[in-house]
Amino acid sequence: MPIKSSTTGKELLAAALAKLHLPKYDIFVLVDKQRRPLKMNVAVRKQVTRNDPTLKIITLYHSTELDEPLMLNDAFVAIQYVEAIENLICGKIIISYENLIQLIAIAIHQNFLAPRGSKRWKISRIHWLRKRFRVSRKKWMSDIYEKIREHSFNNSIQAMKCFLIHAKNASTFSNQLLFTSNNYALIGMNRKGIHFYIENNGEAYINWSQLISVKQNKRKVTVKYIEKQKLKVRIMFKNRDDAKSFVKFCKIIQKVEHLDATFYSFNPMNDLLETSSAERCKPHEW
Repeated sequence: MPIKSSTTGKELLAAALAKLHLPKYDIFVLVDKQRRPLKMNVAVRKQVTRNDPTLKIITLYHSTELDEPLMLNDAFVAIQYVEAIENLICGKIIISYENLIQLIAIAIHQNFLAPRGSKRWKISRIHWLRKRFRVSRKKWMSDIYEKIREHSFNNSIQAMKCFLIHAKNASTFSNQLLFTSNNYALIGMNRKGIHFYIENNGEAYINWSQLISVKQNKRKVTVKYIEKQKLKVRIMFKNRDDAKSFVKFCKIIQKVEHLDATFYSFNPMNDLLETSSAERCKPHEW
């Protein structure tokens, strides 16, 4: 797709969605190779590097009323699948062993059925996940082959749809955006708020309506919020780009028109995080 020097992120996204026959919903955003969202009103050429101007479309959050009709569009299925399989390969998922084996088997089918010239996913990279479950390589391979034999698909899209159906069983599925950090197992983000996954299956939440501010300082991000009293959480990311991406996505989703303002009704944030990185804020800190 030819891009003029003045083409903005918004214009490019609209053109891409039109080409894919996808509606202009605010669930879509363009990101670069480092998964940093593009600014919609700034020229694309100012936001990408000449050496690698690769961009892709991702969805910001899941929405039942939108997902179901959009699943009839093969391009939408492919967009969802790419994000899901990348999260699986990178280990950005909390899932049972049985479900993991199921997803790997379906992904192998999809690779085999993918049209010539399309990307082949390196499913073999997922093998390191077996260490989480302390399973021998022999059992791991045997279980995968057994699941492969259970499935049969007519084409790649059919395999993708089946993969996404099974991916809903993962506890991380509600979070379309997932981040890794040094002090939390995973951090998810959806239209309700920020979702923290803590060791020993702990979970905690900050709803968007509780959020006061999100600020970045190099690799560190400080999230200030209110829950009975003013608190803050410090997140240490592995690099500055991840921290910057997290802050940008926070700002983008907060502006989404269909944002869900409903409070999470369980696992109060301060009960789970005050012993790790949540701190009560003194008046002068605000």
